[in-house]
Amino acid sequence: MEGLRVRAYQPAVRLRIALSSNHAGTQVMRLLSPGTPLIVGRAPVAGLRIDDPTLSREHARFLLSGSRVLVEDLGSKNGTFFAGGRVTRVELTIGDEIVLGSVALQVQALGAQGDSLGLIREEVIRHHLEEGPEGALIAGQAMRPVLETVASVATSRIPIILHGETGTGKEVLAQLIHESGPRKGRRIVRVNCGAIPKDLVANTLFGHERGAFTGALQQQKGVFEEADGGTVFLDEIGELPPAAQASLLRVLEVGAFSRVGSNRELQVDVRIVAATHRDLEAMAEEGTFRSDLYYRLSGVVIELPPLRERQDEIEPLSRRFLHAANKANGRRAEGISPEALALLKAYSWPGNVRELRNVIERAVVVTQGALIGPEDLPARVRTGGRSPEARPGQASALETPEPEQAREKVHQFEARMLQEALAASGWNRAEAARKLGIPVRTLSYRLKVLGVKKPQ
Repeated sequence: MEGLRVRAYQPAVRLRIALSSNHAGTQVMRLLSPGTPLIVGRAPVAGLRIDDPTLSREHARFLLSGSRVLVEDLGSKNGTFFAGGRVTRVELTIGDEIVLGSVALQVQALGAQGDSLGLIREEVIRHHLEEGPEGALIAGQAMRPVLETVASVATSRIPIILHGETGTGKEVLAQLIHESGPRKGRRIVRVNCGAIPKDLVANTLFGHERGAFTGALQQQKGVFEEADGGTVFLDEIGELPPAAQASLLRVLEVGAFSRVGSNRELQVDVRIVAATHRDLEAMAEEGTFRSDLYYRLSGVVIELPPLRERQDEIEPLSRRFLHAANKANGRRAEGISPEALALLKAYSWPGNVRELRNVIERAVVVTQGALIGPEDLPARVRTGGRSPEARPGQASALETPEPEQAREKVHQFEARMLQEALAASGWNRAEAARKLGIPVRTLSYRLKVLGVKKPQ
């Protein structure tokens, strides 16, 4: 359906949720029934009995509610751990892993016949993160809906737009989409549309025949021909010139194109994933981007949240980048001091994950100690983005003692602004979006993130 935007994971079949553990070389699995607790432990009466000395007799209780799994530690001796910390209660979603004592269990989804739906698992994600061009996508809580959407659309052929600020990891996500679907055995060909000279765009995308222009001494394949059977990733799609937009539309509609200098059409089978930080919907309304192409591309629009909304990713990302920087530069930095880590978490990261990676690599190179300290970070990070000349103890007008408090105040202000615009528009989202000067989809996304609902 044209114009459909997938915002959350909506499986086409009714899912069954299970707990799975690979213990002592043997995989054990138990289905979870909605509303019926499952006890995991060593006791013979446990619903999922695992004979491991680190487990208590009745270690933890699992309860399925919708697609979420509520976990409660039952006073175990060796503890229950999630995301590296000990927990007494926690809510899990599909793909999450939890450790009881030293036994790891994962929440999995099964189809109606017990077949795996190929949902993204942590070990698969880690593989992509290590090998991906950005190495920047980690599944924090804010990214879970994104990964669930990827899981639901990866096996289809529908075009996808990845929308997010520069540096949020769109290329990594495109790689993940490709490798999570049936085309993973074929090529994914990447093109930065903003980096190609305008007079070479058609030649780059569609190739040329011998003699098509001066210097064309032999036939050359283009991106779409090279990617036949695979995926084409069009980064910065908003920079594509009008003539190339028309040709791309034809590829989407009939799966055919012509090389430069030829009238013969070639058929190709490619999956298109486009990425942009620009508002294509607004560009289509202004006439700077073809509206028919936008509607064909936007079968699924996936919003990537900025790093400032993914606080739980900063520490694991920093440690990943530290390891990579050690390897690339022949250094042996052992870690990040608590003081430096606190500064990293307090910074707003306008350059997102790409900026974080560069900051960590610089710190690894300049540090003189075993741990990266505050002195190894750039001035903008040490001062939270304030001028480094500010005197100690002199806070800027925008500074607040606690980063969490600052974010909460910003969210409250934004929510109030959206509520006022909607109230003035009779809760007509299209009219409110026009008053605010933002696309309707952006308004809807922020309403969901901020939990703003129409008064009853």
